[in-house]
Amino acid sequence: MNKKFLSWVFYDKTQRCKHFFRIMKLTTVCSFALAFSLYAGNSNSQNIKVTVKQNNAELRDVLNTIEKQTDYLFVYDKYVDVNRKVSVNSKKRPLEEVLGELFGETGIKYTVDGAYIVLSSKEKLANVMNPVIQQEKKITGVVKDINGDPVIGANVVDKGNNTNGVITDIDGQFSINVAPGATLMISYIGYVPVEVSIKNKNSVEVTLMENSELLNEVVVVGYGTQKKVNLTAAVATVDTKALENRPSISLNKSLQGVVPGLNITSGNGKLNSNPSMNIRGMGSINSGAEPLILVDGAAIDAADLANMNQQDVESISVLKDASAASIYGARAAFGVVLITTKRGKEGALNINYNNNFEFDMPIRWYDQLNSYDFVNYRNEVSLRNGGNIEYGAEQVERIRQFVNGELPLSPSGHPDTTVPQDLLIKWTNNPSITWQNAYTAAGVGNTNWYREIYKSHSFSQTHNISVSGGSDKFKLYASGAYKKNDGLIAFGEDKMNKYNTSVRMDAQITDWMSFSFGTRWQRQDYDRPTELEINSAGGIFGSMATYEVAPNFPIYDRNGYLIAWPSSPLGLAEGGTTRSVVDNLYQHGEMIITPLKGWRVVGNFTYATDMYNSNEEGKVVYNHDFDGKPWAYTRYRSNSYIQEVNSKTNFMTTNLYTDYENTIQKHHFKILAGVQTENKRLRSYNAYRNGILVDGYRVLDTTTGVGLNGSVIPPSVSGNLNAWSTAGFFGRVNYDFDSRYLFEVSMRYDGSSRFRKGSRWCFSPSFSAGWNVSNEKFWEPLADYVNTFKLRASYGQLGNQNVTDDNGNPIYYPTYVNLPIGINNGMIVNGLRVNTVGMPGLVSSSLTWETVKSVNGAFDFGILDNRLTGSFDYFVRNTEDMRGPAQELPNILGTANPKENNTSLRTKGFELSINWRDRLECGLSYGVGLVLSNSKTKITSYPNLTGSLGTYITGEYVGDLYGYETKGIAQSDQEMQEHLSKVDQSRIGSGWQAGDIMYADLDGDGVITTGKNTLKDHGDLKKIGNDRAKFPFGIRLNADYKGFDLSCFFQGVMHRDFWPADAHTFFGYWWGGVPVGKVVWIIGVLKVASSEPIRMPIFLIQQVTVETIRSKHGIYRMLPISV
Repeated sequence: MNKKFLSWVFYDKTQRCKHFFRIMKLTTVCSFALAFSLYAGNSNSQNIKVTVKQNNAELRDVLNTIEKQTDYLFVYDKYVDVNRKVSVNSKKRPLEEVLGELFGETGIKYTVDGAYIVLSSKEKLANVMNPVIQQEKKITGVVKDINGDPVIGANVVDKGNNTNGVITDIDGQFSINVAPGATLMISYIGYVPVEVSIKNKNSVEVTLMENSELLNEVVVVGYGTQKKVNLTAAVATVDTKALENRPSISLNKSLQGVVPGLNITSGNGKLNSNPSMNIRGMGSINSGAEPLILVDGAAIDAADLANMNQQDVESISVLKDASAASIYGARAAFGVVLITTKRGKEGALNINYNNNFEFDMPIRWYDQLNSYDFVNYRNEVSLRNGGNIEYGAEQVERIRQFVNGELPLSPSGHPDTTVPQDLLIKWTNNPSITWQNAYTAAGVGNTNWYREIYKSHSFSQTHNISVSGGSDKFKLYASGAYKKNDGLIAFGEDKMNKYNTSVRMDAQITDWMSFSFGTRWQRQDYDRPTELEINSAGGIFGSMATYEVAPNFPIYDRNGYLIAWPSSPLGLAEGGTTRSVVDNLYQHGEMIITPLKGWRVVGNFTYATDMYNSNEEGKVVYNHDFDGKPWAYTRYRSNSYIQEVNSKTNFMTTNLYTDYENTIQKHHFKILAGVQTENKRLRSYNAYRNGILVDGYRVLDTTTGVGLNGSVIPPSVSGNLNAWSTAGFFGRVNYDFDSRYLFEVSMRYDGSSRFRKGSRWCFSPSFSAGWNVSNEKFWEPLADYVNTFKLRASYGQLGNQNVTDDNGNPIYYPTYVNLPIGINNGMIVNGLRVNTVGMPGLVSSSLTWETVKSVNGAFDFGILDNRLTGSFDYFVRNTEDMRGPAQELPNILGTANPKENNTSLRTKGFELSINWRDRLECGLSYGVGLVLSNSKTKITSYPNLTGSLGTYITGEYVGDLYGYETKGIAQSDQEMQEHLSKVDQSRIGSGWQAGDIMYADLDGDGVITTGKNTLKDHGDLKKIGNDRAKFPFGIRLNADYKGFDLSCFFQGVMHRDFWPADAHTFFGYWWGGVPVGKVVWIIGVLKVASSEPIRMPIFLIQQVTVETIRSKHGIYRMLPISV
């Protein structure tokens, strides 16, 4: 029982123990509080009796005996002699009497504190406490700024005891009691913190200097850094500390709403889906308009960014205009995202571990009708459209019984959802009907498909550990991370694991030479049901597009087996699993030589390897008949298979550049020149074979090549190789006079292997200028209120080599003729199918780079001692010479018309960023931040001679929606007939009556039509909205008080008009088997008696053309909160 009572009175606060003591403070308090709550019932020592009979025993043994009979523990310091001999003869005496007998005349004081009995020496206690009290002295002082004005609300804290602190008053004065030799820390937002020793002082006067690191923040830009106050281009930075506490599945999504103009749109919802990213809106009609993403100077794909550990990120800069991005040339036509990873810091080795546990859940459920209401409405729809009822009275009654729980259970104890064969024939009037076919409308169930397909929540966890430290000669940073995400799909495997490691070493070899080396490895393992594939013929949402998720269709049959109608749960659960693995390995080395002060020569090299493997398993699934016997359900697939997809990408880049920086009196300049090379090589192959031999063995060797019916199926094998290279020469000159007049010129000359010799090279110039108005003398009267005010303007031009085909796939050789090659698909020669070569399409000999030109005007400001800061940018970006359809050629050409550089567009928009931060006199520090942006894209040139509304039109905005205008809902048949007597709506529907919509005849011809569906003749269509997101925003709130901090983040889109492209029952629409090119519109679900007024559209399916859309308004918000 060797216990020590660690009180601040007795603890020897040596320098090596101070850090430990600070950590233990809160732990000790919490532990004592917990112990007190656990033992509160035993807190009265007068009610506890003990029996102790020991003669000439050590005090330690007597205390042990008491502990065994009670719930108390004794704690004491080194001044209590537990070895002294004592004698006690007590039988069921109160504990307090026994303690009095033991310590009454010994000079030892005992105190009952919760579950503890604290022993202390009265003499030593006085000797320790009195000097501390006697040595404290009162220190007074005043805090001023460089102009001599008092700083109100500055923090004054005793460095040796951070719980001892005060705030300066309205005159900048303070008073604090500290021990002799203490050091005071004085700090305030926007100023450099100061430490003041108060040895032999009773008062101090402190002058705080403006914090140039905050006011003149250093920003990472292309091939270097610049002070933010001297920036002339559109560059935004990200608060990476805020990202560390923001729960997110990927770094891409963490950037949503953080930077104005950086637009990130979520993917298809799968765990491994990669959000799309653009800067300042739409850049090109040919896709390929994503920003260039650089990590430590090396380009990576957006998919690789999603797998990166955001805890390794030191800084993020977003270069938004051509002036900032032109230094990176042709791959940076639509902006750059610069990411710098963490390095080791000088000092003792520091080990950091943190974790995050989170639950994800749907924020909104779409509830469907119950099956009884549904079948009744379906019958009404059919009758109103001149057809017969779809559900007979007997089936409707059976469904009613099921909904109300009146249907008896099957012999196996499950709900009796399965219809016997004789009843099935009776209901369908089809003697040869196959058992339980969904399209016979013979289902009996009551299913809410949202609630069944998705879980109510999923769990995720993240763990990070890092090590950092070193000396002025060598520094090391190393980290590891693990992240596990479970998906929301309720059937089959849906999970993802991510692994990350990173090592960074920096060595100062000599005074003029340094070397660094870093390596990063990241892996993503993703498992999903094979049937989850979005938009595939048998995929989950593909099956939900039709008559397959009606509420009356059950998920389980009468024997408890999953059943396909062909609804998705059976396929998800038993149709196989697809497992993919992505490995990324990056190695980066850099050497910096400094021959003279201000002159650097930098060389770096990066080699990256990306490997991808997908193992797809497709199984045949089985329904079960009325008696529980399985039979192959071949809607998903008629044969099992294994498919292996593998690819490997090798990317190598080198940079060699030099820069020189100097200041001569008020003239400051920096010159940069360099060369860059890139080489990328991608090899892939795909193998597919039918006939899984052994379930669970997911390799091609265990497939038979034989189908379910015994037929031999040839395997499929394919492969591909692509490569490209670029070389670029770049330079930049920065100049400023007295930090007032700022100028920058950048130039880049790029060559790409993707283009032919005559158009291989592209020149990219840019210019920018700025004026720090607040540094002028005439601004001095305003300086106390508006501390910072700067004007900026820029112009730049860039080429774009990243072009895609009509499906969004990258084109590696847009100016070369590609021969389509087929494998084993030709005629049979000697019993084998031969390979084939197809006729290539035409390629225009004049095809060349897209050109992007941008203009940017902006101002930055700081108000009220820079507590309120912000910036506003307005930009115009023109993308010219985009690949578009060629002029129409005669059909005898025999192939598709070649693409030409004949289209262009213009994007205009603005960006606003505002931040407020302050500290109150009580010590509460808080901040509010807002980012807001918007952009619109207009087509300025497109070869659409007819002006068809089905494609781009010169002079029109991208995303415009056309639809009919309504005059209201007919409240009676008479009202509808009066309307029809003036306006013919027969072209878009029939059977018009009370409750239907009356459409406006905008062109006055008496008939509702789309005309020629062109801009000049669109009949009664009108522009009713635009499907592009408007005003994306982000709001950040944060506060901290005495070591506790809270942050909240809201982000979303303020407005968006949208039209669902497909009429899915799953999403509240219905697909009624109407002809291709039609959509079906359920106008409502209100059923009323004929004598009642009709306020809403009644339930009716109308067959109308796609153009009869009405815009819907959307807004979404996200609220991550961290404490």
